[in-house]
Amino acid sequence: MGWLLVHPEDLGALHSGQRPASIWQLDELRAFVEGDEHAATWAVHMCTFGGDLPHPTRLATNLAGPEAQLRWPQFDATGSYVGPIGRCEHLHHGGAGIAHDGSWKTDTPLPLAFCEHVVQMACDWQLSGRATDDVGHPAEQFATCLLEQSDSRKLGKHDGEALARLLEYEAPHPAAVADAAPEQSGGKAFFGGAYTKGGVTGLRRSCRLFPQSLKCLTLLLRDAFPNKPFSSLVVFNNVKSTMHKDVHNAPYPNLLLALTTFQDGQVWMESSHGHVVRMVRGIPRKGVLLPVAQAPQELQAHNCFHQTEAWTGDRVLLVGFTVTRLHSLSPPMRDNLLSLGFVLPPSAHLPQQGGEGLADREAEAVPAMALKQHELHATNTPSGGTILEAPDPGSSTPSGGTILEAPGPVLGTPSGGTILEAPLSDQPDGEDVGDPQEFDPRTSRCSGWRPKSRGALASDIEHSHSLSIRRILVSALREAIPDRKKAAFLLATGKMESSPFSRSTIAKVRERIAALLPDPEQAMQIPQSLRVFGDPDYAILDQGKDSFAEGVPLGWDKPIGRAPQVFPKRTHFRKLDETEFDPSMVNYRSAELNAEQLEEKFRQDEREGLMICTTEAEAKKKYGEDAVLIAAMGAVTKANGDVRPLHDGTHGINLNNRIVITDKLQVPGPEDLQEVAARVKESKEAPFSLCADISQAHRRVKVREADWPRLSCKASSQSRVLWLNCVGTFGVSSAAYYWSRLFGAVGRWTFRVLSLDQFYMLIYVDDLHVVVFGCDKYDTLWLLFLALEVMGTPFSFHKFKGGVEVDYIGYHLSYFTWAAGISEKRASWIIEWIDRVEADGWMVSGRRLVEFTGRLNFVTRMITWLKPFLAPLFAWNGVLSRSTVARLPEMVMLVLRFFRHQFSSGARLDSVHMTWPAQQRQAFRTDAKCERGRIVLGGWSLDHGVDTRQAPWFALEVFPNDLPALFKPDGSSEWASTAAELLGSYVGLHAFGHLKKSAGRDSLKMQVCGGTDNKATPAIAAKGLSNKWPVQGIHMQLSVALREANKVCKLAWRPREENQDADDLTNLKTENFVPSKRVTVALKDLPMGLFHELHEHYESFRDERAAMSAAKKIEPKATKRQKLLDKTEW
Repeated sequence: MGWLLVHPEDLGALHSGQRPASIWQLDELRAFVEGDEHAATWAVHMCTFGGDLPHPTRLATNLAGPEAQLRWPQFDATGSYVGPIGRCEHLHHGGAGIAHDGSWKTDTPLPLAFCEHVVQMACDWQLSGRATDDVGHPAEQFATCLLEQSDSRKLGKHDGEALARLLEYEAPHPAAVADAAPEQSGGKAFFGGAYTKGGVTGLRRSCRLFPQSLKCLTLLLRDAFPNKPFSSLVVFNNVKSTMHKDVHNAPYPNLLLALTTFQDGQVWMESSHGHVVRMVRGIPRKGVLLPVAQAPQELQAHNCFHQTEAWTGDRVLLVGFTVTRLHSLSPPMRDNLLSLGFVLPPSAHLPQQGGEGLADREAEAVPAMALKQHELHATNTPSGGTILEAPDPGSSTPSGGTILEAPGPVLGTPSGGTILEAPLSDQPDGEDVGDPQEFDPRTSRCSGWRPKSRGALASDIEHSHSLSIRRILVSALREAIPDRKKAAFLLATGKMESSPFSRSTIAKVRERIAALLPDPEQAMQIPQSLRVFGDPDYAILDQGKDSFAEGVPLGWDKPIGRAPQVFPKRTHFRKLDETEFDPSMVNYRSAELNAEQLEEKFRQDEREGLMICTTEAEAKKKYGEDAVLIAAMGAVTKANGDVRPLHDGTHGINLNNRIVITDKLQVPGPEDLQEVAARVKESKEAPFSLCADISQAHRRVKVREADWPRLSCKASSQSRVLWLNCVGTFGVSSAAYYWSRLFGAVGRWTFRVLSLDQFYMLIYVDDLHVVVFGCDKYDTLWLLFLALEVMGTPFSFHKFKGGVEVDYIGYHLSYFTWAAGISEKRASWIIEWIDRVEADGWMVSGRRLVEFTGRLNFVTRMITWLKPFLAPLFAWNGVLSRSTVARLPEMVMLVLRFFRHQFSSGARLDSVHMTWPAQQRQAFRTDAKCERGRIVLGGWSLDHGVDTRQAPWFALEVFPNDLPALFKPDGSSEWASTAAELLGSYVGLHAFGHLKKSAGRDSLKMQVCGGTDNKATPAIAAKGLSNKWPVQGIHMQLSVALREANKVCKLAWRPREENQDADDLTNLKTENFVPSKRVTVALKDLPMGLFHELHEHYESFRDERAAMSAAKKIEPKATKRQKLLDKTEW
């Protein structure tokens, strides 16, 4: 008799020490369960089946099959629960058992998916009585005969077809055929092998019911696809799959083998190199047709959209695929799959010893045998992911198809026995480092690739090398940090003063990694490892006399050679201050006041091998009279009282003026932070983030000895002692470039080693931001920092901070509310600045206004909806001299009050959103017609496609009395065409419901795209502001409306002839539209109060600006030094 018991898990003692009662504590129950040789018990979280709360629940049953195990709850010495399941990693709002009204809730239903799982388990048990030894089923009888003949002959396609006719089928997955046409909805499917559902991995019942049949089917797949892994299979009998992605599959190709003869029936697969266009979520996309009827095919189903084409005949297709989490299968289950002929990837055999999360990513890593690097390209999909696709003949991937993640940097201190200290082989002068192939943006940033796409083009050797290093790191991590979660919290709260990895641990890891390399005795490990990975810039580390190991040139004598596969080409060169040449400059006052502290800092650097001490005469004697350049030194006092030296490489010595860098540096900006946060939110996993400081980042790069005298300085101008920098120096323009290139190699190496671990990493000079997510996030976090430390990265551990809310490069990120913006401190500074100006009667100097506007501009790079309101500030700044104090115009006052109100009301944060895809589906199209005495706005919705007969539409006449700002006294409006077009888009957003507030709390912006035949309006929307009135005012009003609806709108230009239907509406030609679908809209229905209030003050603002422009003083352009002196803290 079958039985099943479901009850909440025994979670042990409470914090108070009390131990709640639980049926699982009953000795009689435990004896009953253990007395049934077929019984098993285990615990699960209900949220893995779609429940609102974790609700840890234990099952005991004899229905689970022979592979299930007894896994009773475990407790420590204090009675606290320690397993077998851990804390749920999802984010849940509300407490367990508490209803919305605060009362105790005892009627929480079990999730439907869990109930279905139990029913399936019971059905499998019921059928298992005729499954093990009985071969009475016709399919099993026929399969047994085929297997007996397989020793003497090879099974053919016709054998598979005959077997397929006898199998017991079920309905195919509903998601794949949800939109199939009625005539093609009668398909059926037979599944076999492993499955993963709701976090539970097991074997399908067919493994017990049809073992002989599965052996035949797996034999057919192994013959057609030698050495290709597949843990599961399905036979599709006349099934037409609609457009979808198998996102829950492991990243291995699906193996397609036709068992019958039919016409057409190809599988369309998304590919930018294809020429067959299909609609993917309303967007036309290129793809290729895989001719499954002609030959076996491989389909990248896990990250490519695909669908079945129409066919003629009887289409029976055998598909092999691989599910995720195979490492969680018990050994008997794995043995069962192998005995049935399935080919499991190497990661399926990983042991599950303590810290299962450390094995999870290895289990999902893509072995190179699954993906042929010379046959694949990477490209973006409409969903924002990355796919692999067949390239055009003769094409190649960046750096030989082996590098997906780029730059982000590699390091070690220039002295002290780090991995960057070693003798190197020479390289001919003038030879560019790296492959001549040009920069590819797909390999330009470590953070640009989603975790499941990293390393997808790796070869067998690269994958094996990555996995071997990762295992070394995992072993060291388990030994060094037993409780990774607790250690992460200590690090995030600044309570960890030093690295948890001892020097002996780091040395041991380096020794074990060295043993994997071609030359284990060579001191330089990372160049060898990067070379194995096919890195495009590994040679700069140790190849030639101008490498990081020997010392890099400053670039004053000849341009620094390009790294074309790491950086884009630099096309714009900033003009520096031109000053009279003086090879021996006097220190700035800030340095003279801190001369003793500078002296001590220099001596500390000398002890670390970063500087050398000499005299000016001795330096000129050794390096030459013209080689010694003594820079003016400045000093900045840090919050802790220490002094940071500032080496002025521009003024007087003109060193920076002569340095030429031909590569363009790229650093993360607000859009990158938004993208990372949005991607983490998309994963629906709980995140944990950290911000770290790399100690003396610029000082980690060796400079060639010939350039040391050009980095000379003094602690005091009166001192005879001359200090020469031997390393990169803050204030010399090439220092940042070399640091980026150096840490870029370290970043690429780390991404390659950690492969599919779920994390993103951003580096801005010496500020590092890391966010990890998923059930093994704390393991990933420490693996990442261990990898960076092994490569020599010197962290200031006491400066770490993090959690779910962090401040990074001046912005504030909240991974709890999925918002980004500025900190409360900076928002308060803005509010207080406006309050002070108001208290002063709105009198403000040009210098103060320039600083304030610049900082608001910085803010609006993240909080983009506020950017249109900068237009009046920029306009007034343009006519106000820096030294002039004047009263602000009323229009500027109004804008400042608006800023104050917004930041006082919580607008310092804005919900995150992803970057726009390459092509967008337009939600509507609008047009405007301006003529004397009238403006006509027209538009129609594309929600129902491009058939105008199905489309809602509007046509609105605007007269001078309705909106005087768009008309001149004589009634002409042609001059306001751009404003009218933008107003038309505003009306379209309102008329078609895009400005309605969502019913629930939505922390991720929705994006709307509209079409217009005016090129100016998309340009204004993209730029974020306009100085032209009344466009400026309408843009502000539109921005506020979009903000309140939590929407982002992008306007796309269309040629006039392609926007004819909207143009007809502006001419009141409505023959192509249905009258009943007209949306009645009036200008008074639109919120326009802000625009009208601004317009009241526009004329006075224009006049005051003209008067100020006429009286503006002619002042010399402020130097960078002057701007720095004027800068205030915020």
